[in-house]
Amino acid sequence: MSVLIIAFKGIKQTFRNKQALVMGLLFPIVLIFILGTVLSGAFSDSSTFKNISVAYLEQDSGYLSKGFDGFIDKGNSIGIKYSKVITEEEGLKAVKNGKSTGFLEINDKGMKLYKSDLAGIQGSVVESLMQSFLQRYGAVMEIARVNPGALNEINNNTSYEGLVTNISLNNKAKPEAMDYYAVTMLTLIILYSSMNGMYSIAGERTAKTQDRLFCAPVSKYKTLMGKILGDIIYSALQIVIIITFSKFVFHAYWGEHIGTVFIIALAEAVMTVSIGAGLSFIIKDTGVLSGLLSMFSSILAFLGGGYFPLDGMGKTMQMITNISPVKWINQAMFQVIYSNDFSSVGIAIGISVLISAIFIGISSLGYRKEAV
Repeated sequence: MSVLIIAFKGIKQTFRNKQALVMGLLFPIVLIFILGTVLSGAFSDSSTFKNISVAYLEQDSGYLSKGFDGFIDKGNSIGIKYSKVITEEEGLKAVKNGKSTGFLEINDKGMKLYKSDLAGIQGSVVESLMQSFLQRYGAVMEIARVNPGALNEINNNTSYEGLVTNISLNNKAKPEAMDYYAVTMLTLIILYSSMNGMYSIAGERTAKTQDRLFCAPVSKYKTLMGKILGDIIYSALQIVIIITFSKFVFHAYWGEHIGTVFIIALAEAVMTVSIGAGLSFIIKDTGVLSGLLSMFSSILAFLGGGYFPLDGMGKTMQMITNISPVKWINQAMFQVIYSNDFSSVGIAIGISVLISAIFIGISSLGYRKEAV
């Protein structure tokens, strides 16, 4: 009960801080609107596929290969570059070296798609395109089996209309500017929750209230957990408000699994609050620590693609971005929203939980050494 009381006290203090409210709620909403509006052209359909290249190997000349040849023509017309390779090794090497977004192996049994983990959203686009192609191919083959006469009408439609705008099971195949920055500005502002974690600890020292807190009949561990819990609850409210506002006012697309997206964002909030609290015991100068947290938040956000997508910036840059937890968090969110792909969710949450455990441990040891 004492933990909840301390948590509630921390939430009230945060809401009384007008600067914190502006920074935590109004600032990200304004950024989403400005970036989503000004940079809308950079996310238009004309530039959606400009950095996607696919290597492919046809191992037979059956119906599937013939159908895929027609699909290549449509892909080239929207900017996807297809390049034929002679051997499987050549195609796999192109993916490993970052020269191709994916490698397709086509034979009489079906298709195999190889894509790099560094491909990001582009890899998901290629995967969704191939799924749509195979769905259409399967439908055509079924029609041919049941009613061969209907193939004449289908054969006349070689434009693959609708294939690009419906390349996944969701309503959208890719993020537009408003959609993209709704996600990245959310994860950016959560990074600054580290400030809340810092001030919840250091603020007691500055206000000279820490001694009175220690004299209260509450263990230091419960006091620490109450402070961290209060910051996490505030971050959870912040996440709900930003997602709700961007969804219903800006019409940003959050997919069909908002609950999963919320859990990923909440895991990030736990991580950042823990980092702020932990570092406050290592760096006692609040001004210095505040500057460092702000600087590292900006760097991690940049490496996570917070300001603009980094998918087309080469293999070296893609490898550097792996050091940023925000890269994995953003990737998990985009894959869940646009591909119904949950493969990165465990990685994103796992990284957040691991870092949280480390810094909560540091906080616990530091608080134990604090004396009245």
